[in-house]
Amino acid sequence: MSNQPAPPAVETPERLAFYDRISRKHLTPLWVSLANLVTPEPVSACQPAAWSFAEIRAAMMEAGELITAKEAQRRFVLEGSGAHTAVNGERTPMHYGDSEQTCYLSTCDASKQ
Repeated sequence: MSNQPAPPAVETPERLAFYDRISRKHLTPLWVSLANLVTPEPVSACQPAAWSFAEIRAAMMEAGELITAKEAQRRFVLEGSGAHTAVNGERTPMHYGDSEQTCYLSTCDASKQ
């Protein structure tokens, strides 16, 4: 088996007609989807970025007033002390600058003493 990617499937009139027929049943051919998902090199529209806390502090504080931690599905300790997080029942102190990222299906809770 070669490590070289397979050439893209040729779109014939018969195949296009088939795609049209199956799309009415909310189906799509896997070989078309995989061509965009499984690529020889990673493909991402993401661009790296870096901010200093001083540059974004005001926006972070405003965000904290606009949305709850539960809605955001994330918790951050920007300033202060006395916060903790509990992931799957294990309590861990949080300190300035900490971010809690939990695995999907993990139970988590956070509070401030």
